[in-house]
Amino acid sequence: RRRAQNRASQRAFRERKEKHVQHLEQELETLEDKHRNLQKSHSNLGETNDKLKQEVEQLRSEIKNLRLFGDGSPLLGSPVLTDLDQFEQNGLFEPAGDFAF
Repeated sequence: RRRAQNRASQRAFRERKEKHVQHLEQELETLEDKHRNLQKSHSNLGETNDKLKQEVEQLRSEIKNLRLFGDGSPLLGSPVLTDLDQFEQNGLFEPAGDFAF
């Protein structure tokens, strides 16, 4: 009777252990999928960030060119440029640089 009870107890333990391992394997698969998706998203966001940095630099160059007429005199009275100047002076507009994540 005692041996039968021990065998039943061992069998129940093995079954619980197997279910736990299966659960952990499923969880691992789910987390690996999430990790792959996050890697793709990070890569896409990095590419978008690079494109936006290039666009910002291009727009800055265009603004710089617009500030000067052919004779070198500053472009005065432009609300866009005045607003941009105010943003820069108040520290609300920072030059593009490398961002750390």
